[in-house]
Amino acid sequence: MKDANFLKENNARQLWHPMGHPGEAQSNPPKIIVKAEHSSITDIDGHQTIDAVGGLWCANLGYSNDAIKDAIAAQLAEMPYYSSFAGSTNPAAIEAAFAVQEFFAPDGIARVFFTSGGSDSVETCLRLSRQYHRLR
Repeated sequence: MKDANFLKENNARQLWHPMGHPGEAQSNPPKIIVKAEHSSITDIDGHQTIDAVGGLWCANLGYSNDAIKDAIAAQLAEMPYYSSFAGSTNPAAIEAAFAVQEFFAPDGIARVFFTSGGSDSVETCLRLSRQYHRLR
């Protein structure tokens, strides 16, 4: 990683931050977060605070959660990724789908379709709904 002076000098120059105006980011640069652990974050100047945002959507169990890191490391060592396209699948996808379906079974969920994020999820729901109504 580059030093603090480099990071501060180039903050918001090349990176266009989501949900923000580029001009505003130039005059009032975003905070540079350099460390995250449990529910706390630390900025480049050493100021520590509680992360009440929780990474927006991906750190709801805290940062550096050992159980999660161990599970990720074990999966990466076994098989970091394999798609479920064209008639193939993998054990992690089968087990995750089973767990999600079992959790939501009282709501009538019978199948699970994994996506890579919110936009993909919404688009997939729209496509599935459209196809459902076409078939009916």
